[in-house]
Amino acid sequence: MARYQINHYVDLPFGQLHIFTNPSETAKAERLIKDTPKILWDAWKDAAERYGKKIVKEAKRCINSGIPPKGVHWPPLSPKYVEAMAGDDRTYYKTGQYAESIGVHRENMYYSGSGAFARPRYFVGLPLGVMKIPARYKSKRRPLSLIRVAQILEQGAPSRNIPPRPLWKPLFDAAGGKERIKVFARNAIKRQLSKYM
Repeated sequence: MARYQINHYVDLPFGQLHIFTNPSETAKAERLIKDTPKILWDAWKDAAERYGKKIVKEAKRCINSGIPPKGVHWPPLSPKYVEAMAGDDRTYYKTGQYAESIGVHRENMYYSGSGAFARPRYFVGLPLGVMKIPARYKSKRRPLSLIRVAQILEQGAPSRNIPPRPLWKPLFDAAGGKERIKVFARNAIKRQLSKYM
């Protein structure tokens, strides 16, 4: 019977990974240790995309139907605003651009100062730097980015008489929050590690 020994420890955000190996399979263990950063990155990307798609689907459902997430109440839009929108009373829905722009997006991160590529980052929500297209009526206000529109809708804007209509935090909490992300990440790491078994 082969004797197994611990070759390496890898600290993870939710525990420590012990890599055991049969001395006759040292090459496989060495490859696993060398590939650990890539394994963890690929697992996190996989977990983020799977979890993100779940939130994206629910966010689009809420916006397209005009029904807030479970346990949340959105104050109705003002009659004047609904009239300006030709009777459409869906919150978050002027042109459809907001709902169509929601997705799991990639942003390249660079080391500050040097400009050298560090790594990609994946996030759920609206793309960075995209400006809101004009609505069906004219406005003299300067255009806002979709991210700023999301902040205003989420937190409200008393100066504009816009009450808060939370969407993102309730969706994140309903999907299980950080604890659920950890489950997705653990499962993704197991899938990645199974390639080395």
